[in-house]
Amino acid sequence: MACLETDFLVDLLRDKENAISKIRGLKTRNEKLTVTPVSLTELFFGAFKSGMEEDIQIVENLRHLLEILPYDFESAKETGRQFYNLSKKGRKIGDLDTLTAGIALRHGEFVVTRNLKHFKEIDGLKVEEY
Repeated sequence: MACLETDFLVDLLRDKENAISKIRGLKTRNEKLTVTPVSLTELFFGAFKSGMEEDIQIVENLRHLLEILPYDFESAKETGRQFYNLSKKGRKIGDLDTLTAGIALRHGEFVVTRNLKHFKEIDGLKVEEY
């Protein structure tokens, strides 16, 4: 299952060729496409910031296209573990990316992103670049 991270979704919504090519490849592999509540929150922030009702509607429509991974007890536990692991290494990648990674790990997903610098810091997380 492929957890689509915020940067990827923004690029996809902006019709960036590399994101379009990646989504086609994921569909060819019959990957189940998912998203975290964290990425949806980031997308809604951008949509409200734009002031365009159309942008808000586009984000709302994603719920019909992608499975939303729950942020549950086990996700919280995994995310806490990852915050701790990063702090032990003296690393910080950003709270929202750590949350996204923790949720993806809990659900056994790999993350699709162009932000390898951050997501490669997470122990055990599989990442696919586009």
